[in-house]
Amino acid sequence: MAILETSAGKVYESSLDSVIGNMSGLIVAAFLCHFLGFVGPFAAVGILSVLLTLFLDKVVDFVDTDQGSPSESAIELSVAIYSTPESVGPRLSSITQELQPTYGKVLETRRQVFGLLSLIFGMMLWTKIDTTMADKLYDDFDFSPELCALFYTIQFIGFLCVSPFCHKIMHHVDNTLLISVSQILQGVASLLIGPSHLLGLPNSLAVIVSGLFLTGIANTFTTISTYKEMHDPYIERYGKPSAANSEKLSDILSGLYNAGFSSGVIIGPFLASYITLWL
Repeated sequence: MAILETSAGKVYESSLDSVIGNMSGLIVAAFLCHFLGFVGPFAAVGILSVLLTLFLDKVVDFVDTDQGSPSESAIELSVAIYSTPESVGPRLSSITQELQPTYGKVLETRRQVFGLLSLIFGMMLWTKIDTTMADKLYDDFDFSPELCALFYTIQFIGFLCVSPFCHKIMHHVDNTLLISVSQILQGVASLLIGPSHLLGLPNSLAVIVSGLFLTGIANTFTTISTYKEMHDPYIERYGKPSAANSEKLSDILSGLYNAGFSSGVIIGPFLASYITLWL
């Protein structure tokens, strides 16, 4: 459980950092665009990147490490292995025979596949507005580019409003049910963002804002809970791994999580653009 809480905490911190970074970038870009014109954000980022590269050795405290000599713990372990084979041998044998985590084992149940697909679909619903919302705001409401950038931050505000309480809710609600409800809420939010003509919703900013805010709230649970959805079935099936294998399991889960996250970010805007242009 401690391993899961640590891994889930890292996912939460990573998601929180990403949301704060994206929202801050939109806000800063909006103000730079307003005062310096369209090229303002690009010029500012370019200058900061050059300055950071030139003075990297000043702002980063590099640490010299000597990896040539083996550590004392490694020497002690070697001595222990060769001096007491009777006591150490069985332990090494058990470690060797322990089942090694693989991508196939992490995705061999329907619940784990559901977790990965939920992450991809959730990020698709989050990023679907990236290539379409600006045109709608410009055509229907005469928004300027900087106002469009500020409007995009509504999703991030919804995420930040719920994220501090996400773990408490996860401890009291079934994880699979939580993801399913969050996906339904994101689907409802998509109808509000439209706004959907089939439901007779008015084309007003209030309806669109409510949809964006609801997307941010629901995506909080999809983003954080899907890691646990892939982790728990493995532990239930194969048991708690050793320290070495738990690190390998964490690496595999992190790789799958980042792959699903990135896939949703790519597919979402592409699919939304196709639907907008051709349907």
